Amino acid sequence: MFIQLRCLSRFRWLCLACLLCASELACAQSGSADIVDLTIPTKAPTIPAKAPTSPANETHSAEVLEPQPDPVAADNPNQPRVVISADGEARPGCWYMLDGSACSDPLKYKLTLQWRQLAGPSIPLNGESDADSQLWLFLVQPGDYRFELKVTNEAGVSATRDAKFSVPAGRSVLSESEGRKLVGFGEQVELPGEDWTQIAGPSVELKNARDGYSFRPARAGFYLFEAPRAGDVPERRGVVVPPGRTPPFGDRRPIVYLPKNLTGTANKPLIVDGSLSRHPDGPEETQALKANWITLDKDRGVELKELPGLRASFTAGHSGEYELKLSVSDGKLASAPESVFIRIEHEEDEDTTQLPIFEDPPELIRDDIRLSHDHVRLGLWEANLDRAVQLFPSRAGAALRVDPELAKPENFEQIPLAIEVLDGPLKSLIDGIARQTDSWYRKEKNVSFWLTRNNGWIKDEQIKTKVIQADALCAKNDGSDFLNLIRPWAQRMMDGRENMTLNFTTETQSVVATLPVSVNARLEEICAALRIPNGNGLPPPDLPSGMEWKLRKLLAEKKITIKAEHYRVDLLLREVGQQTGVAIGMDSRQFPRGAPRVDIDVKDQPLRDVIRTIVDLAEFDGCSVEPPAGLWLYKGPRPYPDRELLWDQTIVQAYDLSRLLAQIAPISGEVVAHEIQCRIYPDSWSDPGALIFYHAPTGKLLVMHGAAAHNRILEFLMDLSMRGEWALGPVEESTKQGSK
Repeated sequence: MFIQLRCLSRFRWLCLACLLCASELACAQSGSADIVDLTIPTKAPTIPAKAPTSPANETHSAEVLEPQPDPVAADNPNQPRVVISADGEARPGCWYMLDGSACSDPLKYKLTLQWRQLAGPSIPLNGESDADSQLWLFLVQPGDYRFELKVTNEAGVSATRDAKFSVPAGRSVLSESEGRKLVGFGEQVELPGEDWTQIAGPSVELKNARDGYSFRPARAGFYLFEAPRAGDVPERRGVVVPPGRTPPFGDRRPIVYLPKNLTGTANKPLIVDGSLSRHPDGPEETQALKANWITLDKDRGVELKELPGLRASFTAGHSGEYELKLSVSDGKLASAPESVFIRIEHEEDEDTTQLPIFEDPPELIRDDIRLSHDHVRLGLWEANLDRAVQLFPSRAGAALRVDPELAKPENFEQIPLAIEVLDGPLKSLIDGIARQTDSWYRKEKNVSFWLTRNNGWIKDEQIKTKVIQADALCAKNDGSDFLNLIRPWAQRMMDGRENMTLNFTTETQSVVATLPVSVNARLEEICAALRIPNGNGLPPPDLPSGMEWKLRKLLAEKKITIKAEHYRVDLLLREVGQQTGVAIGMDSRQFPRGAPRVDIDVKDQPLRDVIRTIVDLAEFDGCSVEPPAGLWLYKGPRPYPDRELLWDQTIVQAYDLSRLLAQIAPISGEVVAHEIQCRIYPDSWSDPGALIFYHAPTGKLLVMHGAAAHNRILEFLMDLSMRGEWALGPVEESTKQGSK
């Protein structure tokens, strides 16, 4: 058999060639299966006696099984020709490739390749499968390795060959986290240094970064990059993106959510709730998340018990400050750990905690709170939620109440706020406060606002059974296709209470829903929207309001002059707000080590340019125009602008995609729905008031969301109809773009 070798030095090539000739000669004389030795042995190899069965990255030995000739292929001169070559350096912390792409068949049959590890510490295989012609291996553990390549043609004739190589002990060139990164869909990957080129995996565009290159992988698979380094050996770094829910896209990393601060009593269990942690790919993946609770305070007498539903019981025997961390995993990717700081008070005989009592002044009793028009004046820079609660009645003309499950009164001072509205809309103020407290708000009796959880409304709502006709909405007789689209959304409400069901009756072709009254009403709206006859195209987006037009004009025409050194960014934004009268805010928690300081020198510059400068200097990801007339600086994806409880102001709309999909084929409706979730307020789609899916029987995209989301969706669909697949640019640019 022919042996092809690619090595890194002429001397090693000559040595290996001699060894391989001797190996082939020995195999021919003994009559056994071919074994290719790809190393220069320094001592007689020892062959372990146990086959690899444990998970990847666990060091163990494997039994070497001598390959037996296939009965069909015995004495058959037409059996496939097996050729194995190697590429790379067999050292810890290096990428090494076994190549079977030169295998051939005398009869020109199509070949099937199958790799199998026979000996050595177990190595995870990289590539689409173990049937790839090239087998890329990231070497971590020293040892003697042996791999088998079995080649079978369409006639069923097969041949095998083994490849052996040794990894010497020594210092690792790259750590496993550096050389073989496990990342999620759209995460930024940085390659330090220059001259990187891609040598394996789905093609990506490398962009210049501060210290090298970067890219964001979207598709699942294995990516490998190479750059020249000192000497003859290039540096290689690999990236693995696990498969996601929607092929060919990769898996997304779960997101942890924990309250920032908690207060408890010594020797009494405190429930820490991480149930709002979620998976961006949907509720089914969220339900399958596993929790990993971490505390470094066990030596201080802390008892930690894991509870169902991503919760934990925390008990400390002494007063003091404690830290607890949570990381969640979907089995493929784990989230970054999130911390919660717990303050434990001295043990008391009884709980004397009282909720705040609000009395509405007589002047607050009026017909309505006109959020978009009532002008207020309230600055909350370097303030907290307790200060906002105190000042709201006199400054905003309404009471501000806080759901006890969101925060206890004694914790109000620990929740910082950073926003200022100077003769601006009340809505800009309440939206900014709700966003900084991870809450939503509800109007109550037209004279007060409740800060609450996004699903707190479901606890007290009456449950009723509703029969909804769905015969024209189901392609399958059992209605499973339609139920599969709406069940994940309904499950978000069904998890909160008992005795709720969602079924389909084949006799009447209808959905039978035992759900809260308002959920049934939304379900009826969904079915009604899908039944509307298809139109001739997409409706136009709503025009911005008068106040929003005024703000956009102000951004372009208002001139600002600021000259300062080491200016703290929150105080800088306050100065801009005072000069312009614009409601402007940020979430101070975006900078856990404190607001950064910047140097700025602008003279008679438009407000838009000044905001852009601040975004760049403070390393924000963007600034968005908040309806009706506010500015919000953010890090990460662009947040949904309206913090009024989404369920209260959601809109159900079915967009006819039949003409659009004909223009952009082969892009499917499912891909369009997936792209919208990735690009347009991605964090908001896990809310109970949001839903999106493509309904194939009617050719419609069903969207349930607020007005701001519908406008951006229409803009995206129109752009898609005009530019086709070119509108599907990089996700990170779409998610981060804002009106600066």
